[in-house]
Amino acid sequence: MTENLTENMTENLTENLTENMTENMTENMTENLTENMRTFIHILYSVCVKNNLTFLLVKTSEMI
Repeated sequence: MTENLTENMTENLTENLTENMTENMTENMTENLTENMRTFIHILYSVCVKNNLTFLLVKTSEMI
């Protein structure tokens, strides 16, 4: 009885922990990637403005 209970608890804990970690990691990675892309696009935009790169400026402003 105790062995079965311990086994079930361990299985449930492992499953919940794995699910929560995966969900949190995915969410954090998505947020970080989004923020990094936003930063990159703004840097690219400012480089285009400084260097008068009209074609890239138009394309970059569409992404903002």
